[in-house]
Amino acid sequence: MHVRYLLVAMVYLACLTANAQPYPQNYFRNPLGVPLQLAANFGEVRNNHYHMGFDLRTQQRENLPVYAAAAGYISRIKVELYGYGRAIYITHPNGYTTVYAHLNRFYDTLEQRLQLHQYANKSWSQEISFATNEFPVVQGQYIGLSGNTGASGGPHLHFEIRDSKTGNCLNPRLFGFEIPDAIPPTLFGLYWYNRHVSTYAQTPMPIRFRKTDSGYYGLDTVRVSSKFSLGVHAEDKSSNSPFYFGIYQAHLTVNEVPYFEFTLNNFSYDSTRYSNGCIDYPFWIRHRKPVQHISQLPGVSLPIFNDIAGKRGIIYVSDTTAQRIQITLSDASGNSTNVHLIVRYDSSANVPLYTTQQYEQLSPQQPNKVGNGLTAISFNSQAFYDTVPFVFGQAFVSNNSSLLYLHDPTIPVHSKYAVQVPVPMAAQSFTERLLFTLRSGGYTQYAKANVAGRLALAEGFNKLGTLTLTIDTTPPTVQPISWKADGTLYRNATLRLRLSDTQSDVLADSVLIDSTWQPFAYQNNDVWWKLPENFTPGLHNITIYASDIVGNKNVITLAFNYSNEPAPTNKKKKKSVTINRKTTKHGTRKRK
Repeated sequence: MHVRYLLVAMVYLACLTANAQPYPQNYFRNPLGVPLQLAANFGEVRNNHYHMGFDLRTQQRENLPVYAAAAGYISRIKVELYGYGRAIYITHPNGYTTVYAHLNRFYDTLEQRLQLHQYANKSWSQEISFATNEFPVVQGQYIGLSGNTGASGGPHLHFEIRDSKTGNCLNPRLFGFEIPDAIPPTLFGLYWYNRHVSTYAQTPMPIRFRKTDSGYYGLDTVRVSSKFSLGVHAEDKSSNSPFYFGIYQAHLTVNEVPYFEFTLNNFSYDSTRYSNGCIDYPFWIRHRKPVQHISQLPGVSLPIFNDIAGKRGIIYVSDTTAQRIQITLSDASGNSTNVHLIVRYDSSANVPLYTTQQYEQLSPQQPNKVGNGLTAISFNSQAFYDTVPFVFGQAFVSNNSSLLYLHDPTIPVHSKYAVQVPVPMAAQSFTERLLFTLRSGGYTQYAKANVAGRLALAEGFNKLGTLTLTIDTTPPTVQPISWKADGTLYRNATLRLRLSDTQSDVLADSVLIDSTWQPFAYQNNDVWWKLPENFTPGLHNITIYASDIVGNKNVITLAFNYSNEPAPTNKKKKKSVTINRKTTKHGTRKRK
């Protein structure tokens, strides 16, 4: 027995040595001119992904100067409605690429190059690659202004370090950035799972614990099934930030022998959606608390695990002997917290939970299909992380629409699935205007139906919930924001318009000022353009070509007058107030 434990420990040490990688220390500088302070770290659990870099605080302000973290060349820029908004990619000679996202503006020469591409392509969204000699930079060179563009919830700079060869994102904490951190991870919740059944067919069993100076200890001996795994809700902090972050590593030992661990330091955007299988996703959706599995679910393929014992983190017990469990939670600065448990097998804990609903069992790592008649939902082999007891239902709401019930929004789907639904009788004359709408909790996704014969088809959904097929013949509408049609705009004004649609997403295909295309920026359902200083005074027309998902179009023309004068101040006259004075023993006081 001792020989087997020794061999496992030797394998674990060999894995540590093999995985160790010398990252250059202090090669990259702080990309801001203010002290580094985190709003989010690498590996923090987000909706459908791990956070892939640092979110650096910008003192709750926009337009702070951003600097190149090291010498290299700007290899790419990107401008998009969501995602990173405005982003700069700098390739460095040491094999790494740094990313600077949610910017408000690029530095002047780069901004001018962007505008040339926008006007040439008549498109605000851009992704432009550059040769090595076009935009070289030195360390500390000004490259743009921080902002709040794209899918950003507030002013900050998103900063990444990537492996230039693989494109994988790397944990910036491994590169020696000076961020004060003397605080170990904090444990908020501890749970066990009966792995005789799917993690999606049970509620996690909470484990009571207490905190001491030497770590966390279970209050009781935990009665477990003969096949179980553990999950933790733990978060971390740095010494100079009020925010909680994700943990860097969790290491599991059983009876003092290394058993399983995960480390969040290196993965790609293509694989980061697997984060949904690394957490208790139903618990996350219901409570917004990230309980991270200290095990690897069957359908999860992510290079963060070290399966030391070869059991994918599942612990097997066959008798009532007490088992000593320790979980070590660590951050990238070397601070750690130990969690100690005593568990014991209890045969009553093996009893699986059953549902009275009729369901189809969909297994991970194989294709699955549900439906009835001509209605079919097809999932590929990567769709599910664990077995799903799938409940399907269908209803025809009216003679021109149908409704599908696709199990439960709290169950994650990794890859996109295909939908096939018969076209309702009254909708067969509107095959070019059929719209699929998926509602999954508070999330809504739309897709235009492709019609083949009498079947409506769509692909691209990756959540569960209710799916409707309806007719959409209503074009989008446009309205001015903070100005009135036929009104006057003044110097430094921003021309902003809001697009809306009663049934689906809407997009401004083109926006013209006096028949000339202009690079209006996009943010949510708004399009806007700050009028340049040399804009001609007088009467102008703005024309918006808008369309929705299924192709309903609208062309709206509005007039406005432009004045190069400053906007009127509209100061209201102050009302005169009579002040009565009354003397008291404490002196004179004012009274209105």
